[in-house]
Amino acid sequence: MSFATILNRLAFNRAAQSVLFGSIAFVALTGGVILNPRNLDWLMIGDAALHQNGWDFFRYTAWWQWPLGLNPALGLVFSSSIVFTDSIPLAAFFFKPFSPLLGEHFQYFGIWILLCFVLQYHFAHRILSKFFNDPLSVSISSLFFVFSPPFLYRMIHSGSGHIALASHFLILAAIDHYFDKRSRSSIWVIILCTGLLIQVYFMPMLAAIWFASLVRRFLHPPLRFKELSVEFITTMITILVAAWATGYFAAGRTINPAGWNYVFRWQPLSLVDSGTDGSEGWSRIIRDNAQLAGDTEGFSFLGSGILALLFFLSLIVLRTLLKERSKLIQGSSVALLIVFLVPVFITRGSSGVKILLSLLLLGSLVLLILDHLHEYLKTSNKSVATERLPLLTALALLAVYSLTNSVGIGTSRLFEYPLLPGLKQFTETFRSHGRFIWPAFYGVLIFVLVGVMRKIGPRWRAMILACALLFQLADSGKALTGVRNRFVNSPQWESALNDPRWTEWALQYRSIIVAPPLNNDADDLWLSITQFAAKYRLATNSGYWTRYDTSLYESEAEALSTLLERGDFDTSSIYVVLDDKLWLKMIGNPNLDQNRLITVDLLHVVIP
Repeated sequence: MSFATILNRLAFNRAAQSVLFGSIAFVALTGGVILNPRNLDWLMIGDAALHQNGWDFFRYTAWWQWPLGLNPALGLVFSSSIVFTDSIPLAAFFFKPFSPLLGEHFQYFGIWILLCFVLQYHFAHRILSKFFNDPLSVSISSLFFVFSPPFLYRMIHSGSGHIALASHFLILAAIDHYFDKRSRSSIWVIILCTGLLIQVYFMPMLAAIWFASLVRRFLHPPLRFKELSVEFITTMITILVAAWATGYFAAGRTINPAGWNYVFRWQPLSLVDSGTDGSEGWSRIIRDNAQLAGDTEGFSFLGSGILALLFFLSLIVLRTLLKERSKLIQGSSVALLIVFLVPVFITRGSSGVKILLSLLLLGSLVLLILDHLHEYLKTSNKSVATERLPLLTALALLAVYSLTNSVGIGTSRLFEYPLLPGLKQFTETFRSHGRFIWPAFYGVLIFVLVGVMRKIGPRWRAMILACALLFQLADSGKALTGVRNRFVNSPQWESALNDPRWTEWALQYRSIIVAPPLNNDADDLWLSITQFAAKYRLATNSGYWTRYDTSLYESEAEALSTLLERGDFDTSSIYVVLDDKLWLKMIGNPNLDQNRLITVDLLHVVIP
């Protein structure tokens, strides 16, 4: 078989392309080192440590428990389930039966990231293939999704990464199935439950697209009202049972600490803002812009290659529309041209440039919409446009939610509006509102890339797409290098518990209790204690919780202080006392055996 034949077959084999190009991108950006299941150093930081920590405890839970996702040894009175450590429950459930064969140190997050690269390409390719039949152009366009800044940024968010939230392929899978003429309820159940078993933040996004699919199939039969009702009810029941089994209801109701809500917003300048916390700038040409704390969750930079394609495409469309005899089209086009030019004379500085770019972006998108509207008015087949309207509505509503009720642009807040009482719990639960821009972000990518493939002739199409992709990769080289450094150059992690006596005690006791309970302290002592506990299969109240009952925390801290002060110890537990005032009271108490109160590795320890 010749090399040309192999390339030709590869061009028409989506699965092979996905594995090949997804793996190449993965190795280029991670060095491949995180595939080693024994390599834990890169995970021992921030949220990534939380993810690994949850799995380290969950793998030793009972074979049969209900809910299945319970993780009782991690946190003790604060314990909940594998869900609340963002440990990708789907992967945890898969690997748990093999835990005895996996050895003491094992991580599956590197494998998951590779899977994200492969599936990101796969579903992007499926979507684009539905709109255009040009294998080479579709393959090149699919790579824009693999190298999209919001997707890659999730792997290094705040320097550590939200690995489960890098599963953007779920959004693409939902969009792909929306356009599937053979859309089936069973596939929607799989998509929704898979999202639930990966990260709950994807659920409202996937549910919105599913609901849009119900509307589309109802407006354009074969789906009738009875079938729609049956699909809706059975899907919702399945999701609730899956959520119960996974452990979503194990943390109680009051699990949203105050002060986090309505901060993590999206704002329109994010589409052209190349910088964000925890990563290098994603463009050398388009500079970073000032933003409010929390705007990092709404990071949605389109990429310089996509922006270049968008502006190039808008010029083609503008030229076409101006040739039309329709006065409405001509007037709209001239008005948009004025919108393009005026900011050049009235803006100054970097923020002005961002506003100009945003106006250009908005104007270009409106031009493309006008072009689609013009084609729709000319054709006798109206169903194609109306079939897409439910999806566009869903993406628009998710984008509106991402703005929060405190709408702003840049560092400014434009206005606020009161929330309906029924929405308060929902908005506080899904408090990182900015993430809900992701479906609209991918909608824009699809819109631009399909537009390019349709408006540019076959002679230049692939070359222009390839040049735009290379331009984007070169322009974002600094950020891509930062992504690679995050994985390849991770420092070796060292525990704070180095004294050999810790090992002796681990064989004698069943738990290690910290007073007051330790939650994500600045020195990461929580990580040393929880890793020690996981290694020797001890329970602990040390950990990292973002969702917990604050009143329970305060009452537990007070109860521990009272018990320790009077020497009412649990003889099966080691105690680490972090409260210096409490420790002074204890060593001054003549009723306590002072030989049991010792200092090890600069920590005050009680050995009952």
